[in-house]
This record gives sequence, structure tokens and C-alpha cells, in this order.
Amino acid sequence: MQHQNKIEAIKELLFGQQIEVYQKQINQIQKQVQDNHHTLMNALEQTRQQLTQHLANIEKQAMSKLQQTEQDLQSIIKKHEETHVSKEQMASILENLSKSLIAQLKVNLNK
Repeated sequence: MQHQNKIEAIKELLFGQQIEVYQKQINQIQKQVQDNHHTLMNALEQTRQQLTQHLANIEKQAMSKLQQTEQDLQSIIKKHEETHVSKEQMASILENLSKSLIAQLKVNLNK
């Protein structure tokens, strides 16, 4: 036991200061790693918040454009419906016109 204590005392004499220097360097490195980790996590959180905001803005713009396009399309459909004559309506108009012309022709022939 005394022999081991003597060895430890000799090791302390020979390497004691170096071990303290190494321990200080290790502690400094650990602190730098922790500081860098903290800085990185803050930067990541800030980036996440910015991306979330950008995505919300893009979604809002897309929704606005979609609503405007829908309104424009509804307006075009309404205008088309107001001016469009269906085939059935056109056939009815032509049929009535032909009946009217035939009736007019008969009146003119009987005179």
C-alpha cells in the first residue's frame, strides 16, 4: 500500500502540472462545445420560425390567388350563361321563325 502511495506521489510530482493543464483544456473545450450547441440551437429555432412565417405567407398568397381565380371564373361563367344560347333554345327560335315566315308567306300568297 505504501509502495502504491509512493508511486502516486511520484506520478503527481512528474505529471501533476500537465494533468492540470490538460484538465483545463478539456474543460475549455467542453464549454466551447456547449456554447456552440446553444448558439446552433438558437439559430435553428430562428430559422424554423422564419420558414414557418414564409410558408404561412406563401399559403396566404396562394389562397388569395385561388379565390381571385375562382371569382374570375365565376364571372366568366355567368357572362357566358347570360350570352350563350343553347342548341335547344336556338332550335326553338329557328322553328318559331320558320313558322312565322311560313304564316307570313301564306298571307302574302292569299292576297
